[in-house]
Amino acid sequence: MLIKPIRDKNGDLRGGSSGLKFSKIQKLAVAFLLLALVALSATVVQLTTKPQATLRSIADSDDATGNAFFTQRETLVLAINFERWLSGYETKRAVLIRRALLGQRLNVKDAKDVSNAQRASAAYLQALQEIDTCLANEIDGTLSESRRMVVRKSCADSLEVLVFEARQLGVDISGAGDVRLREIIDRDRDGRNVQIIQMLLIVATLMLGGGLLGLSRTRALQRVKRVVENDQRELKDARDSLTVLEAQIEERIISDERQRIEDRRLDLETRLITTDLRKATSSKIAIKIFANGLHRLIESDSTYVQFFAGAEEGSFAYLIDGDAASGTEFSQIQIDQDFNSEMIAISQQVWNKDNAGPLSLAELKKNVPPIVLSELQKFEFNHNSSFMPVGEGQLVLGFAVFAPRIGSSLMPHQLAALQNVVSQAANAIGAIRSTSLVEKIRENEQVVSELRALDRLKDEFTANVNHELRTPLTSIIGYLELVLSDSQNLPEKTLSYLATVRRNADRLTELIERLLVVAKSDNASAEFPRDEVDLAEVVRDAVQAVGQKDPSKSVKIEIEIDQADFRLIGDRLRLQQIVINLVGNAVKFSKEYSAVSVFLRHLQNQLDGSCKAELVIKDSGIGIPANEVPDLFNRFFRASNATKALIPGTGLGLSIVKQFVEDHNGEISVDSVIGQGTTVSVRIPLAPIKLV
Repeated sequence: MLIKPIRDKNGDLRGGSSGLKFSKIQKLAVAFLLLALVALSATVVQLTTKPQATLRSIADSDDATGNAFFTQRETLVLAINFERWLSGYETKRAVLIRRALLGQRLNVKDAKDVSNAQRASAAYLQALQEIDTCLANEIDGTLSESRRMVVRKSCADSLEVLVFEARQLGVDISGAGDVRLREIIDRDRDGRNVQIIQMLLIVATLMLGGGLLGLSRTRALQRVKRVVENDQRELKDARDSLTVLEAQIEERIISDERQRIEDRRLDLETRLITTDLRKATSSKIAIKIFANGLHRLIESDSTYVQFFAGAEEGSFAYLIDGDAASGTEFSQIQIDQDFNSEMIAISQQVWNKDNAGPLSLAELKKNVPPIVLSELQKFEFNHNSSFMPVGEGQLVLGFAVFAPRIGSSLMPHQLAALQNVVSQAANAIGAIRSTSLVEKIRENEQVVSELRALDRLKDEFTANVNHELRTPLTSIIGYLELVLSDSQNLPEKTLSYLATVRRNADRLTELIERLLVVAKSDNASAEFPRDEVDLAEVVRDAVQAVGQKDPSKSVKIEIEIDQADFRLIGDRLRLQQIVINLVGNAVKFSKEYSAVSVFLRHLQNQLDGSCKAELVIKDSGIGIPANEVPDLFNRFFRASNATKALIPGTGLGLSIVKQFVEDHNGEISVDSVIGQGTTVSVRIPLAPIKLV
């Protein structure tokens, strides 16, 4: 407000010629102005302190609201952990930790010295106390399956009341905070209007100061508005977070319920499969039970189970496609033999490495031949299907391939049930096979006992036949020699007949001697004399004995022995029989005026220093067909070309040689070419044989 100077009639200022003096009115106006300035100052002071009080009130309100939401959040987290404990997925200690944190939050007080527990409802505190009682009555760790339903029935209502009261606590305190905030803003607005009216009544000269003060007040109010808007946004975000958390809790509860249902189904299926496997009376029935149970357990689209051949039974496979109640057996499935042998090796390898862990065919594809995947594709298995070996201990019994409907990966509880069923099947089938094998062993023992009795009868028969045949044969040969001693007085035709009789008598004598040798070699209880023998001397004597049987010397026997020590511990007669039989065969099958070579070599292993004697008999006779060489050591077997050439023989010589060579821990081999001759090699260790 501007003060105009008072002038007189002449236009001069009152108060003297200088115009600097003030009248009483002016002084009163100045005094009033000073009072107004003082009032304005007081108002300014009030304006500067009022926003701080307003902000403090808002902060106190926000503090109480924030504590309520933190209390609500801790309550919901406790509810989640308590629900997990009821489901057996959380320990009691974790729930008690969340309960302690909630207790600390309930003891927090706001600016009015009111704690969160005092703001909570009686139903909230009672529900919390009932949950504490449930926790106190149970043991540490996870809640056992037998106690889950009991505790859930006694605490489910308390848990729902706790969650509801926690939500209601946040809603009530949030609404109370909003009402208080509006009251603070309304009270502040009314005070501001009064102050504006007061400032309008002050002198015009204070308008500038009032305007500045008004501008300052406006800025303060804008800051308050921003704080309020920020708080409102935070409250909205908190409400949204609580909504999401509630949805997650509901989803988790539904998921846990589904999992409990699935666990009950898996447990029931496992019990049914185990019970049926225990009732199975054969491996075939047990494999079918296992295949059908596995198909139901994992809800597979297709299931293929194959068990490899056991000691007394062949391979068996079972295929289930879709929801079929019965499957296809091994005999009706076209399975390549290479596939069967490859799967044995693959199953054993996976079993030894991963110990029954399932693998997808995509993982298995890296280490298997194409034939395996091609055969599995015939059953409509793809890379998402799973492969799992079935074994017991270190032995793999078979494998299973299945295609789960839910995908290639199994949940932990499904995997545990699967491994349990596989283990039960392996134990059941292994036990059935073991029982069957024991029964077979008992049957075989009875058969062996009968065979031993027959063997004794055979030995007795051989001894009787030898005695009954040798006695008249000795007489025949004796009288033939007497008759032939006076051969000068006999006609040529008679001498020819007598020579034929003598040859057949000698052949019959040789046959009887060889039958006796075979009988002795078959008798495991027969004595086997073991003495120090010089193999080089044995070879020389045996070659000389064979040469004496051929007086005409139509076949020349050449002998070559290394200058070495050929002494060993063994049976001299058996070693001599080896050389006589082999050299005799070489002479018998050689052409006239040909040669038979006999080599005795000393071989030493450079790695371990062990020594062997190698006996090689080489002839240039008729040879042996290549396809008949593996059968040479069978008793009574004779080469076809020798039979056609009417070369006499019993087919026992080489079988006796092989038996005697093996008695001395040796080995024998034959190399022959038709029309060019045969080479027989015998290797016997020179290391001393342990005396019994």
